[in-house]
Amino acid sequence: MFQYDALPKNQISHGYRPLMVMIHLVAALIYPFTETRFTKSFFGNDMLYYFFNFILWSISANLFNSCCTSPGFVQEDSGNPSDFFCKHCNIHIPIRAAHCKSCNRCVIRRDHHCPWTGQCIGRDNHFSFWLWLLSEIILMGFVIFDCFASLLEPISFLNWFYRYFFNIVALPFMCFDMFMVASLFIGHTVMALNNITTWEIARRNSISYLEIYPVTMNPFNKGKWNNFVEFARMKSRKITWDSIEKPKLSDFTEENEMFQLNLMNSLFRTYAKLGLN
Repeated sequence: MFQYDALPKNQISHGYRPLMVMIHLVAALIYPFTETRFTKSFFGNDMLYYFFNFILWSISANLFNSCCTSPGFVQEDSGNPSDFFCKHCNIHIPIRAAHCKSCNRCVIRRDHHCPWTGQCIGRDNHFSFWLWLLSEIILMGFVIFDCFASLLEPISFLNWFYRYFFNIVALPFMCFDMFMVASLFIGHTVMALNNITTWEIARRNSISYLEIYPVTMNPFNKGKWNNFVEFARMKSRKITWDSIEKPKLSDFTEENEMFQLNLMNSLFRTYAKLGLN
């Protein structure tokens, strides 16, 4: 089912992937026992609701499989001495590529190594990862609403507790999972719109081609729409980042002026609160 193109067998690390699969299988087994419209549809004559839910699960599983494919490994030495050199792989690598200790390979536009997929998230699977998070949010939101709506039936407490026991047990876990996945989805959406990766944010001060820029400037930023289009198409177009424009003195001047303006605004707000204006 899962693909590992360009990844040697001795470098495959499943991470928490079996746990992720098990969580979804357990949820799939428990859900039919809940008293919801899903179960009524499954055991009734109207199967439309059941098939809709089944399609959501299938889409999510397929996207998860896509996340487990190659993130886009640097296949060979670029031969360009101006590129960065990886001492672990002993090759020159392009801008935005980074070495992953878990995969023991250099990944193009590396974002992070995901323990849930057991694979790096990079140029070739980052958009699939984003779509998978979106599908999980839709699926969990659908299930949470279904389970919660059923709890509103006006019956006696004992009958209510007995009938909706599985709903009561499952809801807290689903809400927690929903919060975690939604937080991750929002974070990756913001990064996609700004054309930046988790690795670049975490290591900005030590990445040579980024540390020379003002902290508020991203040399890869092309505007929100163009950034997302590049994010969605970078796998199919095999986009590489060979060079970036060096910062100008005016970039630092504008940043300094912005910091001074923000400082003055903060002081004025503080004075206003203290009644000193």
